[in-house]
Amino acid sequence: MSSPFAAKLGTSYCPQNAEVTEIKAFLVEPTFRWKSLNDEIADMQRIINKLAEERDALGAYIETHKALISPLRRMPLDIIQEIFSACIPTHRNCVMSSKEPPVLLGRICRAWRAISLSTPRLWSRLYIIEPTAAHGGTTSAFLEKVSQRLETMKAWLGRSGQCPLSISFQCAPQSNIPPAEQAFDHPFMQAIVSFASRWEDIEFTVLPSVLVPASRLTEGDVPKLRSLRVYNMYEHTPRAIQWESLGLLGASALSHVAITANRFNLLALPLHWIQLRSISISETWNGETSVPPTTSETVLQLLSQCPELRSCRFWIQEGPENHSTPTRVIEHPLLEAFEIECGGDVPSLIHHLFSSLSLPGFQHLKIRGHCDNGTTLSQSPFLIFPVTLATFDINIEAFPRSSLVEVFRGLPDTLRTVRIHDLPPHSPLSSELRADTLTFLPLGLQELEIQACASFSDEQLFHFMQSRTTGGASRTLRRLRVDFSRQIQCDILPGLRQFVEKGIRVELTYPPRQKMTRFSPWIGLDMDDGPEDS
Repeated sequence: MSSPFAAKLGTSYCPQNAEVTEIKAFLVEPTFRWKSLNDEIADMQRIINKLAEERDALGAYIETHKALISPLRRMPLDIIQEIFSACIPTHRNCVMSSKEPPVLLGRICRAWRAISLSTPRLWSRLYIIEPTAAHGGTTSAFLEKVSQRLETMKAWLGRSGQCPLSISFQCAPQSNIPPAEQAFDHPFMQAIVSFASRWEDIEFTVLPSVLVPASRLTEGDVPKLRSLRVYNMYEHTPRAIQWESLGLLGASALSHVAITANRFNLLALPLHWIQLRSISISETWNGETSVPPTTSETVLQLLSQCPELRSCRFWIQEGPENHSTPTRVIEHPLLEAFEIECGGDVPSLIHHLFSSLSLPGFQHLKIRGHCDNGTTLSQSPFLIFPVTLATFDINIEAFPRSSLVEVFRGLPDTLRTVRIHDLPPHSPLSSELRADTLTFLPLGLQELEIQACASFSDEQLFHFMQSRTTGGASRTLRRLRVDFSRQIQCDILPGLRQFVEKGIRVELTYPPRQKMTRFSPWIGLDMDDGPEDS
């Protein structure tokens, strides 16, 4: 459509009065046609809307009939139950929450709810944490919460039928119950004990007095118990549990045991030593002196009674005077992992233990301790490590200062992974972990991890990487992780790209930079990218 004003359209031209009248007359016919098109579109839109409504209704009618022949509706019950079971967490027990299975599965539809409630194995794993009272006393809301969780726990376990149970229970720090009543009337422990005949895997993190109801159980009360882990919270009370006479430990199927408790006589525990596959004993001391600490001789005697043991962890307290010359070597072909927490002369302990043991399948050693700074390796026997060792995990405080070179030199060529925990920040001691010390690690090393590192510079770390990745086929490093406890000094990441391109995984972390002091003029402002205080 041509316009006599085409040259003026889209410009800032201001028409005269006569031109305004002419424009209005010219727009009469286009305006009429525009209104006519709008009416036609509205009529067609009503037709489209009616067709769309009919289409949607017909689609819904078809889908409801298709749902009747859905493969899921015709799936056998046992297959659905297997799918439901595969949804259950495997790395931990289930929590009492509608956000995850099995509770979530019952909220999809009525049929799924019926299936989930009638499948006992879905309810055979449970994590329970006792509600914590608000500071200053209890309230009606808190008591209602305790009652609700207790009833939910009973209902949950009641749905498990006759399935073996895996239960994790953690009591509140104060247990929410007067001390005089804790040992006898703790409601959660009492309810859990009522299912003792089906216990299989049990983990308690409790105050000693809360455990008393379970301590009355005998080995006949827990015929299915396979794994027992008890971690005692700190409590200012005498020994509430006599571990040496604890009936639970005599369970006929018990093969995995972990205990953290006040000092007790390890060899007097009523365990079936011959069937144990793993044991972890961490002792605390509450002032009692009547029970002697666990020594390396105690551990060696225990190992001689546990031919099926695969992994163990002990807290050992002793000095060189406790060590005697081995009269025989204990054969232990199945032991794979050993974790030692030591208070005393760690080098002498290591020498004494591993010179008294023959461990053809051994692979993993973890050592935590604090060595007397006056001790040196020249004063201690030469370190002996199993020749099959693959993983070595230590904190450097466990060995005499200025002796890490000798420690690293004594490691076997089979070593593939090393984890080192450096001195914590602000430690009064100076760390002896140096980049050049790391060069004495076996050349076959594949993974190196250092935590809380502040002993050497970024450049020194870069030079170590160069020494480990060049110069021969024996340079096998595949992963390096260093968590620095200091700020970055030099950005070596561009230089490390050459190692990453060779397939080496490099992970360096530094603590976040503190941007503001408590006197900063930027306090209270959103200054994520703001200036740093000097």
